[in-house]
Amino acid sequence: MHRARLASPLLAACLAAVLCLAPSAHAEDEPARPVDEKAQAAELAEAFRSDSIEIRVKALEAAATVQHDSLLRPLAKLLADGELSVREGAIRALAARESSSARKKASSSLAARLPRLAKDAAAVDELLLVVEALGTLAQPSAVKPLLDHITLDTDIEIVRARFMAVAEIPDKKAIEGLIDFLAKGRRGGAGPQREAARKALQYATGANPERDNRKAGRDADRWRAWWRENERDFDFAAVKAAREEEAAAQAAKAERKREQQEKRKRAKEERSKKKGGKKPPKPKDDAGA
Repeated sequence: MHRARLASPLLAACLAAVLCLAPSAHAEDEPARPVDEKAQAAELAEAFRSDSIEIRVKALEAAATVQHDSLLRPLAKLLADGELSVREGAIRALAARESSSARKKASSSLAARLPRLAKDAAAVDELLLVVEALGTLAQPSAVKPLLDHITLDTDIEIVRARFMAVAEIPDKKAIEGLIDFLAKGRRGGAGPQREAARKALQYATGANPERDNRKAGRDADRWRAWWRENERDFDFAAVKAAREEEAAAQAAKAERKREQQEKRKRAKEERSKKKGGKKPPKPKDDAGA
């Protein structure tokens, strides 16, 4: 028996809005109604307790857009749900928190999952999703959990993901943690991991290896010396803005390239049509057959 009341108008409206279900025919004529996020959160929390996996997953999709803080505890509880799809939905919903306090709490809940996931070889995809979420939430308290439990045997894909999540965090602990790991990697001979740490440092600090040779290498001492000189005035927000601008420029370039390719393809098709293509076969002359 399902404990969530799917017939509830509030829950149905919430799910419909998020999942883009068709509105009623006269919806456009009705005046906009104020959104009661507390009530929405209560309905969603009830849906989280449903015996139906589908209901829980759909409720989690809706929860990604509902920001009421009362959802934090129910979402955190679902991180231990027996169904992977439900846990993934909870991870994404927590990563979508917007307020400063909610992001801190969400990050704390997700970081607490890392040690257990790191020990489970079958949980790689879930681990990577948690790491990505921690990078999105970008809380200083996540630096240590992200850099913990990395050994020479750790899969390099996981190492790269952890380092890049740390690089998203606008805090000196992130820079110092990556530099410290770069130094440890030098002593341990972990070449791929050191390279991953170097790239994460470049990303975090806006270093360009073609323009800034001072920070291009894997020399932890040089990085540490550079950081001592720049730590006080380092502008994390400016670096992030520059990254976003560069990403937008790259996306625009890729879109222009795609449009040019499509244009050339259409022009080629038009030329083929003008040439007439293949001539139709001549009809057989029955009389002369």
